[in-house]
Amino acid sequence: MQLLELFDSEDPRERESLKTVLHRIYGKFLSLRAYIRKQINNIFLRYVRVTFTASPLLRTTSADWLTT
Repeated sequence: MQLLELFDSEDPRERESLKTVLHRIYGKFLSLRAYIRKQINNIFLRYVRVTFTASPLLRTTSADWLTT
């Protein structure tokens, strides 16, 4: 869902407009709610994966935290 990729925009006005549009779609099309939630979850998971993969310090810190 390319619409959700726009949340990565630097412009806060664009993100706010996108939030409003997504909220209206979510409210109007009940059949799309599960799909929208799944896509948002995928974006969050991709962000977390990229963040932890890109930072050796975060990987070490999170690995230490998991073992304690």
